[in-house]
Amino acid sequence: MRTFLKYVFYLALLFVVYIIAKGVWEGSITNQSTVLQVATDVKDGAQNMAGNVVREAKKFNTHVDEEMNQDVNEMKSDAK
Repeated sequence: MRTFLKYVFYLALLFVVYIIAKGVWEGSITNQSTVLQVATDVKDGAQNMAGNVVREAKKFNTHVDEEMNQDVNEMKSDAK
């Protein structure tokens, strides 16, 4: 369990570094930026990425549900 938590921590750390690097690259974080502005950028980036993950997961689940229903219907028709 400790190893799993360690990897989750490292993943979260990489995620924050990615968001900050992306902000610097796009120019929204400069040497005039405050800590609050950087934190806001990280929060907004995290929300966007989480929203994308949720949207993709919902699409995937819908696709899987449709395939399962199709398979069940085929099995029912084969049983008749």
